[in-house]
Amino acid sequence: MNNFQHERDREKKHYQRLIAKIKKWDKIKVDGRIEMRKKGNTYFWYQVYKDPKTGKRVRKYIPREQKDLAIKLAKKAFYKKAMPIYERTIRYLDGEINKRPDDTALEKMLAADSPYRDLLKDIFVSLGAQKDARKWAKEPYEHGEMYQEKLKYTAANGIKVRSKGEMLIMNALDEYGIAYRYECLLMLDDGKCYPDFTVMNARTGKIYYWEHFGAMDNPEYYPGAIDKMKRYLDSHHYHGIDMITTFETNDNPFSSKLVNEIIEAYLL
Repeated sequence: MNNFQHERDREKKHYQRLIAKIKKWDKIKVDGRIEMRKKGNTYFWYQVYKDPKTGKRVRKYIPREQKDLAIKLAKKAFYKKAMPIYERTIRYLDGEINKRPDDTALEKMLAADSPYRDLLKDIFVSLGAQKDARKWAKEPYEHGEMYQEKLKYTAANGIKVRSKGEMLIMNALDEYGIAYRYECLLMLDDGKCYPDFTVMNARTGKIYYWEHFGAMDNPEYYPGAIDKMKRYLDSHHYHGIDMITTFETNDNPFSSKLVNEIIEAYLL
């Protein structure tokens, strides 16, 4: 698979996740739609719905202490616009249509001067953070250059890695759309280090260093693994805080299921 197709596949999976999120949110029932009126510098919120008994249109003021209701209605409006755009974007990425859908309407709802902006903060922050994370992942960085001859396994994106375990991790990170750098320089107290993966939680902006130790039953391997873990500890990098460490042996192989569970626990 070439890099262009891989990037398209990654983008497609990103939109598929957004659609799944909308479908999950749609299970939260909220009646009507939101209407906003500006008085001076303040927007006032109203819930507009049809009275089930009379069939008449009702317009009900939403006080500030019921902001959660206004947020739900604003999200309903945003997702209603977003769903067909996301679905058509997937069709574009699949080559079914020639023109990428215009998402200007969504950008306007999230713009700084939009009446929706205050109510859609979490969507704005989430989309902005994802964009920043993708930009971070693509910035140039110093790679580990040692033992290039051991890069024997090829991930789905065409990048060569050192083990089947690393290949599973890289494929899963791409599958989930997680921003990462492979063997990126990290300065420890005693010098240079190149963690297997430097990954970012786009929602929080937090960086984790993910080391996979893939041959812990090999007496020639595990002393070096223990030494590497000690280097991290001495530099105040701790598992579960800013480190993710995974292990395997011949009798206890690494699995995609475990990788997915770790990603969902730390990086989403």
